Amino acid sequence: MLELLDPKSLDPIAYDGGLLARMQEFSLLEGKRIGWHYVMDYTWLATRFAAVYRPGMRVIDIGCGPGAVHGFLEAEFDVDILGIDMERWEKDYVDLKGNFTDPAFRAANDLCDESIDIILSGSAFEHNPPEDHRALIQVCMDTLRPGGVLLTTFAAASKETHFFKPTHQWNLTQADIESLYGDRFDQYDYDGVWNRWREHREMAEGCRKRFKRFEANDPPYISVAAEKRKAA
Repeated sequence: MLELLDPKSLDPIAYDGGLLARMQEFSLLEGKRIGWHYVMDYTWLATRFAAVYRPGMRVIDIGCGPGAVHGFLEAEFDVDILGIDMERWEKDYVDLKGNFTDPAFRAANDLCDESIDIILSGSAFEHNPPEDHRALIQVCMDTLRPGGVLLTTFAAASKETHFFKPTHQWNLTQADIESLYGDRFDQYDYDGVWNRWREHREMAEGCRKRFKRFEANDPPYISVAAEKRKAA
């Protein structure tokens, strides 16, 4: 499953349903803040996790950092999620620092093939060039048990795949996303979703804090989500 993260469907859950306020309590950032577009990323991840998680499943979070969704899911579902990242923060949810695609790293940390039930990743895979992103997906699918699920969010581009220097990430076109994940969008209304992002209640302030601007072409990208299940 591939979908653009649309405020039209996610905001009622985040705001009216109170999910955002509950998640913010688990942010390890100053002032319990949540990143400029993570309202939608985190709401999607939490919603899909609730749909697929069952007690006793083994779960990892790649690129977890200090992200609020990690702590929220651990508390909400009474699950110990193994946090993996290539960086550390003053406060974070990182249990293991290292490169998940490195076979030696996985072997040293009991992350062998078919050993994990759910892999989460919020806005982390996008920091890899497309072919490295593809390799990361493959490693995840190898690591998942039959029937296991990968839940990930990353950045979508409007016209062409490109490296976006301010956030050190790759923004991907529809064609490249579908190629990487071996799936197709049911619908792909980039312009419509982008307009709703631009009007989102957090967007103007978030862009100004992150990029020191909110101009006619902002936001510079939007988020897309992928749910990929390994064959049972």
